[in-house]
Amino acid sequence: MKKNHVFIYAFALTLFTAGIIFSTMATYTEISPLSLTMIAIFMVIIFISYVFALLAYRKRTLKNQEENR
Repeated sequence: MKKNHVFIYAFALTLFTAGIIFSTMATYTEISPLSLTMIAIFMVIIFISYVFALLAYRKRTLKNQEENR
């Protein structure tokens, strides 16, 4: 997995996760929905966590591929 793939996957996962979370929360908070600032901050946090997780996965798989050779 290349580094640019990590960012593409993290972005796609962020949109998917945020879509599920915010569509679920919208049904519960119809009176006072979240502001766009809160949504943006939450999506940045999710994106950063996905990037770190995917980079750790990439590092581990590269290490395992070298050991298997």
